[in-house]
Amino acid sequence: MKKLKQFPCIVLFFFVQWQNLTAQVLQAFKYKAATRDNTGNLISNQLVAIRTNILEFTITEKRIYIETHSVTTNLFDIIGLVIGQGALVSNYFGSIQHNSRLFNK
Repeated sequence: MKKLKQFPCIVLFFFVQWQNLTAQVLQAFKYKAATRDNTGNLISNQLVAIRTNILEFTITEKRIYIETHSVTTNLFDIIGLVIGQGALVSNYFGSIQHNSRLFNK
């Protein structure tokens, strides 16, 4: 009878461990931005080239990941990107340590 009482605890333990093992790593994220040219004019319905950098928040701003995108702005000067799915320039998105302080530039 004692073994029967322990069974639910054992099942619960293995279930929790399985959930930890199957956790997914972030592979990409969505990003939207308004676009302007170097004089501040809005850029609508035009193809633009975007280079995005993920940097570590330190004094030197170490580049962790770099990629490029070619996208067309909409009528309201907005672009939508999926960072992690652009043309790779440097490093691999899956290798980013997400427990550090990062920002996009």
